[in-house]
Amino acid sequence: MTFTATDEQIQKMCALAVQASSPMGMGLLHYQPETQFKPEDFPLDERGAYLDYVQGRMVKLRMRRLASMMWEAPDSISSAYESWVHTYPSYEALAKAAGVTIE
Repeated sequence: MTFTATDEQIQKMCALAVQASSPMGMGLLHYQPETQFKPEDFPLDERGAYLDYVQGRMVKLRMRRLASMMWEAPDSISSAYESWVHTYPSYEALAKAAGVTIE
């Protein structure tokens, strides 16, 4: 899926995905359910946004920057890896929750 979004919207997607993710395996040792993540907690780099485990939560979020405001995300996701999929069933749903307009 390719879409247009600001860096702030991508950061909001990261925060929403982490908040919706659950701890897995040894991640339980690092999990702090009271932590509320904010978009600014997720700085972006020139390649995009890649989150694996965040404070024990199995996030597995991958968004690649194609150009200034152009992004690419996987077309398919799996609840076995991306635990946020139980709240947002697709990257499109996650993007819309962050205020991104998908055409």
